[in-house]
Amino acid sequence: MRYPIRSMFHAWVLVSLIALPLMVMEEARAKDHGNILWTARWQHDGSRFAVGGIHALWVFDSHTLEKKSLLPKMPGVQSSHTNFPYMAVTQVAWHPNSDLLAVSSQGKNVNGIYDIASGKRIPLTALQVDFGRGVSWSPDGSLLAFTSDDRLRISKADGTLLHDIPRYEDAKGLTGVAWRPSGDRIVTVGARITLHDAQGEPIKQMMHRPEARERDQLLLCVAWHPSGEFFVVGDYGTEVDDPVLQFWSADGELLKSITLKGDTQIRNLSWTGDGSRLASASSKLRLWTRDGELEFEAESPDLLWGVDWHPKDDKILTSSIEGRVTLWSSTAQVVKEVVVPPRSQPLAEPDGAANGSQPIRPETNRTSSAAGSRR
Repeated sequence: MRYPIRSMFHAWVLVSLIALPLMVMEEARAKDHGNILWTARWQHDGSRFAVGGIHALWVFDSHTLEKKSLLPKMPGVQSSHTNFPYMAVTQVAWHPNSDLLAVSSQGKNVNGIYDIASGKRIPLTALQVDFGRGVSWSPDGSLLAFTSDDRLRISKADGTLLHDIPRYEDAKGLTGVAWRPSGDRIVTVGARITLHDAQGEPIKQMMHRPEARERDQLLLCVAWHPSGEFFVVGDYGTEVDDPVLQFWSADGELLKSITLKGDTQIRNLSWTGDGSRLASASSKLRLWTRDGELEFEAESPDLLWGVDWHPKDDKILTSSIEGRVTLWSSTAQVVKEVVVPPRSQPLAEPDGAANGSQPIRPETNRTSSAAGSRR
């Protein structure tokens, strides 16, 4: 794949024009919601879970819920968002069979691979990267895909850089990345969906909603189905266009588009290990079938940003814009609030009906390109 040659100044201007609005938008959110927890992920065996966000990178013991911060051990971490860019952990990903935790961050000296046992951080590349957005391990854990606002990098598990791929054509900010379960393809998302081979070379690029009134809408998340047959993406939406959840084939053909009418951005997605259900995080926790039929939805007092199914598929972990960390049942009932934000009312737990989910009745469980599932 050949890329047009530009002067360094020209390239810097292009990247700045694309990346700066995204950074300014998230910086504004940080000032309004200083406790945002962007991401939450279970370790492969369910013994721990990691949560990251503004000035936060925590690992919890799943049984005792004891919390440990990884940031104080890291020298040079930028700890104040009064300096641009503010520090926010944007995504975490556990190694498929070890205690390594990959971290992307908008902040200095935070991006990297963390050895939880030793507390040491392995830098992802020899280059300084301050605006990390996504991380995804290859299925065997030998490689790590990492996205910043302007490029895709693929490294070994020891942090050695193998491939450094500039964003392709109209990709703009690369906000998310996911490795296909078979290991032969990678998907990145931003203003476009781009299919890459295992070395990061672009194969195909798609515009996910050319019919939208405001074009170049930003996608925030992507998740492959465990079968590797298709993947799902979620976008930001705008004041004039409701957000959408879309199903795409492994070859980049749109299979289904679901509009979430009146909702806000879809921040994260997670499949069960058996591929029977998809969880989506937005203003509600929603649980979908493999075919995109809505089964359960539950209100959240604040916008959900992180979501992940437990490896046993029996519970769900979420994090939120106000700094809330919650455990839910497999039917979207609150089980436990792990972290309650300051000055916030706790959610109703199992006996509280107000915040419980309700199954979606078949007659209201319709999805199409024109209307989303709703109760």
